[in-house]
Amino acid sequence: MGESLELTLSYQTYDSSWNIVDAPLAGAKIKKDNADAGAITDADGKATVTFDKAGAYYVTAQAPE
Repeated sequence: MGESLELTLSYQTYDSSWNIVDAPLAGAKIKKDNADAGAITDADGKATVTFDKAGAYYVTAQAPE
């Protein structure tokens, strides 16, 4: 039916030596066209979103509180 796409969300932080590193963002809610896409990023910052039909979509993420 639809096409699924795996997304990976990360953020920049610092390691113990104050070097900038990318880290996975867990627990972020994924939205598709400003509606809940039913996906939350896992511990690796990954989430799968399904697109029901061809077209343009706006995909956003809301960081956990």
